[in-house]
Amino acid sequence: MNIEIYTDASYDPKTKIAIYGELIIDNQNLNQPIYNFSSTIIENTTNTEAEIYGVLNILDKFDPQNYLTIYTDCQMIINLVSCDERKKNKPIYDKFYNLYDKCGDRCKFIKVVGHKNKDLRNNIEENFSKLDKYVRKQLRLHLRNLQSI
Repeated sequence: MNIEIYTDASYDPKTKIAIYGELIIDNQNLNQPIYNFSSTIIENTTNTEAEIYGVLNILDKFDPQNYLTIYTDCQMIINLVSCDERKKNKPIYDKFYNLYDKCGDRCKFIKVVGHKNKDLRNNIEENFSKLDKYVRKQLRLHLRNLQSI
């Protein structure tokens, strides 16, 4: 089976809290695709790490019998998979490469232009925009809840 997953993160630099999310689109019924959103909160992180954690979450659940296409707007993730020299000195990179290597050629990453004018978006960019809005909304809600405590 071919699975398409979108991943994105939203980050608040003041609190160093981020949230990453994923959108899995079930296109089995092409007349009415099913959109499955999910998100996870991370504290004491950076935006780039949150983006990578989002991909780690996907790769960790990956069934090697499937083919996986991951859409991201994070250039660092694209660099991690396309660079001949692997990044070192951070456990997050080791975990990324471990999981990515298990996927082999069954996993590919596609860079999406984020925050594009609605009139200029293609279908992939429109799906990514839905996730981007969802993740930003979840972060705002979480920060609002923290302020009310």
